[in-house]
Amino acid sequence: MAVAVVNNVNDMLISSSAAIASASRVEVRSVWAHNLDEEFALIRSAVPFHPFVALDTEYPGVVVASKNPYCTLTLPQRYELIRANVEALRIVQVGLTLSDAAGNLPCAIYSDGTCVRYVWEFNFRDFDISRDRFAPSSVELLKANGIDFQKNQIWGIDSCRFAHHLATSGLLSFGHFSPVSWVTFQGAYDFAFLVKMLTCDCKLPKTVREFLHLVHFFFGKRVFDVKHLCKHCPGLYGGLERVASTVRVERAVGSRQQSGSDSLLTWQVFYQIASHPHPRFGLTAIIDATLSEPTTHNVALKDPCWHATMSKEFDALLRNGTWDLVQYDTSQNVIDCKWVFRLMRKSDGYVDCYKTRLVAK
Repeated sequence: MAVAVVNNVNDMLISSSAAIASASRVEVRSVWAHNLDEEFALIRSAVPFHPFVALDTEYPGVVVASKNPYCTLTLPQRYELIRANVEALRIVQVGLTLSDAAGNLPCAIYSDGTCVRYVWEFNFRDFDISRDRFAPSSVELLKANGIDFQKNQIWGIDSCRFAHHLATSGLLSFGHFSPVSWVTFQGAYDFAFLVKMLTCDCKLPKTVREFLHLVHFFFGKRVFDVKHLCKHCPGLYGGLERVASTVRVERAVGSRQQSGSDSLLTWQVFYQIASHPHPRFGLTAIIDATLSEPTTHNVALKDPCWHATMSKEFDALLRNGTWDLVQYDTSQNVIDCKWVFRLMRKSDGYVDCYKTRLVAK
């Protein structure tokens, strides 16, 4: 059963996967200070059914440049450049696209029967064009694509309030197992801005290693950068628009330099590469490759797929009368049991099924 995402409770009906499959229209849910609580409530309800999250951010350009060509910089030098810019800049927008492994977005069904898929676009008040640093060409490009900085100042979200909601949304792992996978396109700046917000506007770590530790802590290790994946796919190169054109993905809604639209395009490109492999690109089973076998039953219970197979195994043991409940006797030697988990894969690497067994130690 898929979650229904709606503007208000009166419009909500329960939606099925079939309804989502038939929905052809996509809209961007524009989030401001006045509807932030409501929108994050919808996101929290959608996360269990849509564990893939595509991320995009918009910010007012780059204000710290390197004296040397970017391609000649070492990894520590590139990170230092990112760190200097993120600390000097203020966030303008964050876009989030949620999806399940089949490519279905959260869906709303209204009382008139209309079914619409949604992505989210968060607008922030942090950036003040009269006070903060920015790159003039970048700001003009953002204005040309519909961003109203004056409106953001009046109605926008405070980044600290956004960080609080993000921390309780179910999207973050906080160092624990999480079924959520994150997808970006050249996402170093995207994650740097989110880390900055989640650490209460503190300065970013001084080293790449420390920064990646925070990224893994907040977002887990299922993080994919489409730009990096393109390096392993002959024929894929360039920016998001060019890669999308190469894999024949059209922008479904909005325009470039709008975070909601760009996050959706990022997801569509990733899904096209991962789920419809082509000999020219040479990349298969990306999504299923992220799956791993849990090491404990507590970890497994947090994943809906493993939880379902555990329930099926336990029910089968009860039906077969595998054990009898008896009074405990301290003189008896009690044999403990454990759960064993196994992913069964097809020859192409995709997951065929989940296997779970409860066995005696």
